[in-house]
Amino acid sequence: NKVATALKGKLIELKGGKIVDGEISENLDYYVLYHSASWWIGCVEVTKQLVSISKKNNKLGDKRKFQIVLVDYDRSAKKLEGYLKKINISWPAIKLEQMESLGELTSIGEATMPHIVLLKPDGTVVSDKRDNVIKKLEELVES
Repeated sequence: NKVATALKGKLIELKGGKIVDGEISENLDYYVLYHSASWWIGCVEVTKQLVSISKKNNKLGDKRKFQIVLVDYDRSAKKLEGYLKKINISWPAIKLEQMESLGELTSIGEATMPHIVLLKPDGTVVSDKRDNVIKKLEELVES
């Protein structure tokens, strides 16, 4: 699993109101790289949509199909933490100091925000078109 291996040890997440080292599951059908920033209103709206989809996915427990990973563009640990808390983001984010080391993964697709990339575990891009990815994620949590 190329994606999980690349991300392992390079994530943080919000648990119990605190920032802790993030975990990545290796037994998923898909990984979602979500490029976002707290200061961009378009990102905030898409983030809220993804939070809703993610909650449904998490309810599937061991049968969940995907994991979202935030690629944050706030560029400060304090702002990233604030973003995770404000919108109650339940998925991991790439540690800011690890962004460069993951350039191969984080540079896939358009250079616009909000941007979402759906990957297979081997790193193959399924889609990098936001509406298509959101539609696919909604289908996965409803099936």
